[in-house]
Amino acid sequence: MSSDMKKDFFGAISMGSMSKLKRMIESNGKETMIGLAKCYNNQGETPLINAIKNKHPDIFTFLIHDLEVDISQNSRFWWKGVNWEEVPPLLAAIVSDQLTMVKQLIDLENVTELAVGLLSILSSSCTRQQKIDALELMGAAYILFDYGIWCGIPCWMEAMTLRNSTPDGEQELPKIPYHVSESERNPIRNAAEVMTLEQLQHLYFNFQLDEGELLTQAFLVSHRILSQTHPGVNLFTLYILHHLARKYFTKGLFSHAIDISMFILESYEIQQWENLMFVEAIENTQSGILVGTYEIITNIFQKITPSRRSDSFAQLMKIFNIACAIGCARPDERTSIERHTFPQEREVTYILDMISLLDGMLPQLNEKESSEYKSCLDSFVRLHYKWDLPYRNLLHMACDNFNIPTYVIQLLLQAGADPNAPDLKEDNTPLHLLARVNYGRDLNTDAIRLLVDAGGHVDLVNKKGTTVLDMLRLRQKHQLTVYQELSPNPEIQSLINTALPLTCSCARIIRKFDINVQKLPSSLESFVYRH
Repeated sequence: MSSDMKKDFFGAISMGSMSKLKRMIESNGKETMIGLAKCYNNQGETPLINAIKNKHPDIFTFLIHDLEVDISQNSRFWWKGVNWEEVPPLLAAIVSDQLTMVKQLIDLENVTELAVGLLSILSSSCTRQQKIDALELMGAAYILFDYGIWCGIPCWMEAMTLRNSTPDGEQELPKIPYHVSESERNPIRNAAEVMTLEQLQHLYFNFQLDEGELLTQAFLVSHRILSQTHPGVNLFTLYILHHLARKYFTKGLFSHAIDISMFILESYEIQQWENLMFVEAIENTQSGILVGTYEIITNIFQKITPSRRSDSFAQLMKIFNIACAIGCARPDERTSIERHTFPQEREVTYILDMISLLDGMLPQLNEKESSEYKSCLDSFVRLHYKWDLPYRNLLHMACDNFNIPTYVIQLLLQAGADPNAPDLKEDNTPLHLLARVNYGRDLNTDAIRLLVDAGGHVDLVNKKGTTVLDMLRLRQKHQLTVYQELSPNPEIQSLINTALPLTCSCARIIRKFDINVQKLPSSLESFVYRH
């Protein structure tokens, strides 16, 4: 293979150009490219390590599945001023916070071949301390993804043995425990890191007694090592804590889960990790840390009985405030980061659930608490244009949530939300979403009237050709025939009888007689086609 081909190959990987890689396969043949995928660049990196370093998950997956790269092939890895001479891709993914890649590599590994991986680290040209760090971080990753007893603790034991050994007259390298800050003590329940081989052996034989203890140790180990190059909590350690919070939630230990979730959200807020949210979204993890944390919190508060919810107001209010602060830190739609990269829709869903929970607490709150809630709600609504959702806007989300109070919709309209904006999937307007035929619930006629008064059109069609009026008439018919009501619902009938603007009638006539509208301004042309 030529040096130019090798240069082009690594250039395509560094840039994340999938199209260029596919063209190279077409030009040179797959077998040639599989051979090329085994080589190193001028920096001593394998293609897989290069993809990890440059945070290209699609290239990473392509190299593994299409070019059949060896996921155990060691390589040099330079990250944040630290030079790792020979490390496996798994360690590189951990150190660079590539959670999806970490999980992919662990899932692909044959756990029975762990000894081969350990041997490759022990025989590498890394320093003794780097070998220890590598084994401890990989052990934490195995524990995180449920391979603790088979791989995680054995990695830690090997690291501890290496610490205690004295090759060629070298001194032992005892653990120096990480100084846990005051804010970190609460979520981990004042736990201390295991320091001796005997303690590790005890953990190995008793891990089933408390899975939370194993995850706590994984957090302490990884936090101690990674904080040396990345001050503060990072994505990998936060994911461990999130996993721990989910374990506690499943066991019904709600106070433990809330403490950890609060710490995670405060970490996002304090460090203003715009770039971290971007990386997390790019990775497309099944349940991102932030979204998963909101999910745990709302599920816990939904399980709390109404009589106890007023006592929880301060806690939930704090969480809601943090959620709004994180939203403020989000890059807006004018930035170069593409909109579709943010997993915001689920995030907004859970924040709207928080609003619903707080609204249910209002009757039990004093004037100061009510004022605090409404002030924060107003701040959230003003973020309307920050939530640049892939398929629909914040007003769509609110109208599609049956538990959202009508005044939230009113605030969104006052903030400038368009009552006629179609979503990108079905062309449903906010009015369509409110009028959906859901016979198990009462129709929110107050919210529909609000949207109509704000300029909402009840005769716009969605992709199925259905108008809001069609939906209302169907609901009215269903109530008369199925529920055998004696007379039509007067509120629904009033909406059905609403006088339509002259512009709507003109648009329908133009459509009916197939009049050419191509010379009209694009906004008017769109208006006609939507009637």
